[in-house]
Amino acid sequence: MWRKQNEFNCKDRFLLKVLDFRPFGFYHNSTCVHFELVSRLGGRKCLTFHKKCETNLDHPVFRNIFCSIYLFQWDLVCDRKLLGSATGQSMHMFGVLVGCLVLGSLSDKKGRKFCLVFSAVLLAVTGTGMAFAPHYAVFLVLRFLVGAASSGLGMSSYILMMECVGSQYRNRALVGLCVAYAIGYSLLALFAWAIPDWRHLQLSISTWIILFILYYFVISESPRWLHGSGRGKECEQLLRRIARINGKTYPENVTIEIDNSIHLITLSNGKTREPNVVDTVRTPNLRKKSFILNYEWFVVAYVYYGLTLNAVSLGKNPYMAFVYSTAVEVPAALITGFLLKICGRRLSTVSSMFVGGVCCLVTALPFLQHIDWLITFLATFGKFCITITFNVVYLYSAELYPTVIRNVGLGSNSVFARIGAILAPYVSSLSTTSPMLCQVLFGVPAIVAGVLALLLPETTDKILPETIPEGEDFGRGQKFWQLLPRDDF
Repeated sequence: MWRKQNEFNCKDRFLLKVLDFRPFGFYHNSTCVHFELVSRLGGRKCLTFHKKCETNLDHPVFRNIFCSIYLFQWDLVCDRKLLGSATGQSMHMFGVLVGCLVLGSLSDKKGRKFCLVFSAVLLAVTGTGMAFAPHYAVFLVLRFLVGAASSGLGMSSYILMMECVGSQYRNRALVGLCVAYAIGYSLLALFAWAIPDWRHLQLSISTWIILFILYYFVISESPRWLHGSGRGKECEQLLRRIARINGKTYPENVTIEIDNSIHLITLSNGKTREPNVVDTVRTPNLRKKSFILNYEWFVVAYVYYGLTLNAVSLGKNPYMAFVYSTAVEVPAALITGFLLKICGRRLSTVSSMFVGGVCCLVTALPFLQHIDWLITFLATFGKFCITITFNVVYLYSAELYPTVIRNVGLGSNSVFARIGAILAPYVSSLSTTSPMLCQVLFGVPAIVAGVLALLLPETTDKILPETIPEGEDFGRGQKFWQLLPRDDF
């Protein structure tokens, strides 16, 4: 049926005049021409152009998108759109940044298991509270806490896993963790499609997390953390238990010695002190590597989260577009292990980051804008490449820093990554008004990061540095165009 204007009530809060979906990035092949939203609360208007259109206002996808998101419930549209979408996402990322600093310190002081369970309980409580947030300000505070809790949970889980497996199994453990993350991420779209109301969706994905409290009685503390904290007797008891579960015999002639000085900086006068972030840039070669790694982490988080948030603007169905964007993380995780074994850390970082940036730039070409399937493919493949970079850079950075400053180095990298993640929602919001510019702003930094990674040394099968002088000398013989791992430095 053709009508000059289609109007319907959205929970008695908004009058939607459906004239086009394009300004909001949905349904590029819609038969409509423009979209107008008029708030019954504040009288806000997005567009005023009118044209005949034909659409089924009762279609469930249409109803789910425009009637069940918090942006409409709190009138965060039109001139307040950035306050709703971008600020909400950035507040979450800011919480992730604070969580890295605060809960990371808690993990070092109280243990990996304690931090994991504490973060899970905090995530369950704050995530459930978001579903009942009465005002947007309360929603933002809870979203900040959710970001902090999710950061602590993910970080402590990753560290606990890596500290409990041998070095020869770390690639497989990393791949397994990335696959599990990707599967959970993809399932989020299925939950969103099945549970259209955002409050019910938030409740359904948050309440069950409280079951993580059972982990306190199931999993063990990290033996490496126990050893590093001077709790040698507990460490030995745990190692004996691990040997018994694995059907091994614990060697009785082995004693655990605690040497806390291995994680301290030795001064010229023989005294020792705790490492700090300044030590990562105190000497020239370490300074160069630290600056490059900080930029790599900034770009990979900025592009990764930007492409993820921008996924809903690809194709006709935002749910399926999000699934495509997240599902590629499963093969990306599997291929990461293969690339690390064949190509090494350096080439894997360079190639994946560079190709991901090129894909973003190609999608910005004007003559390709009408080929929806090609745009979707290139954007998805770009996300695939950036995901590989994200997987590799964790391991690569940990191997480049010497032991004495490894923790503070990775902490510095993580701070830059969260800054990139905070900026990503604001750049991604450009996809509704200038999608080509949005892709350029993602593509150019990624290409630059890919080229800069050539200045980093290879770490595959190398004896990793322990002290700052060793870290300063590590990789000095690496040639710029030496791509494959070699043993000549």
